[in-house]
Amino acid sequence: MVDYIKSEGYFSIVPEWLIYSPVSAQAVRVYAVLCRYADKDDGTCFPSIKTVGERISASDSTVKRALKELRDIKAIKSEKRFDKATGEQTSNLYTVIRSNPLTEFTYEPPQVKDDTRGSSQETYKLESYNQSHSLEITKEDRKVLWSALTQAFGYSPQTQVERGGWNKCIKQLQEAGATAVEIPNRVEQYKKQFKGMSLTPYALVKHWTLLGQTIEAKPVIYNCNDSGHEFRDSGWSGDYILEICIHCSAEMKS
Repeated sequence: MVDYIKSEGYFSIVPEWLIYSPVSAQAVRVYAVLCRYADKDDGTCFPSIKTVGERISASDSTVKRALKELRDIKAIKSEKRFDKATGEQTSNLYTVIRSNPLTEFTYEPPQVKDDTRGSSQETYKLESYNQSHSLEITKEDRKVLWSALTQAFGYSPQTQVERGGWNKCIKQLQEAGATAVEIPNRVEQYKKQFKGMSLTPYALVKHWTLLGQTIEAKPVIYNCNDSGHEFRDSGWSGDYILEICIHCSAEMKS
């Protein structure tokens, strides 16, 4: 006789990119429910709004809002279905998108500090400009940073979810005392320092302090053509005095 083991626990796996995306906790729960119903090959399912609501103990309106959030970030696709016999609309057909569909927002998973390695593995958090006092931030200040961010990225958020994510980033930048002038400089530094990695407002905020430290530590390159040579006596003994530029090694005899 073969003994069968019956599982008492069932799981719905949610990808990290969704967890870190700018959607509500209810949207994540709705996504998890859809994953539980979805076909393992094509990701399709068609539970009703009522069924999903019962699974997460939420109202129909809450489920509908969560589904809209998921559609806005392209985490799911939905199509209307109709009964062939009556022609009446039934539950929607949902397709769960498991791979990351986000292009403007690519969310990096949090780095886990490894004590066996050097400090270069540490995550640099955004330093607060003033931790003991709240900053008085005006709408004009927010508009200036918003404009600088959109110009530096060459992109403006289109959906309500995206705009909400950008506003959160701008708020963090404001609290850190960031200026509109610093944003394009650190965006360019990010592109140089993290080649091949997606540039997003979230990534910029995450590495803001590190990027500032890198820019400050960057040596200033002296340009002799613009600023002139700085000659020093080489100590050479001969028929003439030989001076050499300390920057470009150009020689001058006198």
